Amino acid sequence: MTEKTDRHDTLQTIYKERLLQLFRNPLGTETPDAAAIRGWAKNRSCGDEVAFYSLLSENGVAQCWHDTAGCAISTATSSLLVEALAGKSREDARKLLDQIRAMVFEGKEVDVDDDVKILSAVHDLRTRHECVGVALKAAEESLEPKGSTE
Repeated sequence: MTEKTDRHDTLQTIYKERLLQLFRNPLGTETPDAAAIRGWAKNRSCGDEVAFYSLLSENGVAQCWHDTAGCAISTATSSLLVEALAGKSREDARKLLDQIRAMVFEGKEVDVDDDVKILSAVHDLRTRHECVGVALKAAEESLEPKGSTE
């Protein structure tokens, strides 16, 4: 094995361990603020469901929560998004969701925080892409204020 292959394998192992940790101890599962906007998505092939909530402010995303009934990957993705989206402008939050899609679905190298980068481990698991996608879709929906036409 080459040094590059060893490093890749080590990173993949670390990433998978972190995904399992987030599944076992998900973040952002408290009751959401009543003013939070709910986004919802369902993976029709397996039944995973994600309700993602964003509390929006003048500056963007103030706080996020999720209620995920699904596999380890969809739960871990929702947990990561709770932390990754909070504090971002809505535009930056949408950009991050697009970067995650490019990383997971297309295998592209993207400039994201290390914690978000763990989702790159899912790229090689083609049958699990929608596990990430369902959380991304719900999170994206939660960024749209009620009645918005943006």
